[in-house]
Amino acid sequence: MNTPIRTLLLIALLALGLAACSRDSSPGASAPPSAAGAAVAAGPVVGTLEFEGYELGFRPATVQVDQPGTYAVTFTNTGHTDHDLVAGDTRLVARPGETVRGEIVVPPGGLEFVCSFPGHAAAGMRGTITVREVAAGQPEAAGGQQ
Repeated sequence: MNTPIRTLLLIALLALGLAACSRDSSPGASAPPSAAGAAVAAGPVVGTLEFEGYELGFRPATVQVDQPGTYAVTFTNTGHTDHDLVAGDTRLVARPGETVRGEIVVPPGGLEFVCSFPGHAAAGMRGTITVREVAAGQPEAAGGQQ
């Protein structure tokens, strides 16, 4: 293959890769949490969580909450491409510089969250929400901790 054709082929492949990473996905869309398959049904909000998405990670990547339940979530994309935060049945999509809000239902065993855009989770855009174990007889405190 001669050099000009090889160069054009490389440019076309790069363009396809970039298009896949920046696909348009209903910015700000949020799928409401569903109780199907969840150990905790959606109910009153018991705390708040804040996440930042950037290339290619989440801040914080590990969160511990005091109890299972429904948490109000704020997700801010400080990156240069679209990112989302997918946890359980919730998907929050944010364009660069955008902040979106929604709710996540955290079951007693906790859950993982990822950016579902192609290649982002594999590159490090993943995290976990765990539920603090409370010793028997000790009261639980409401709210999330980052």
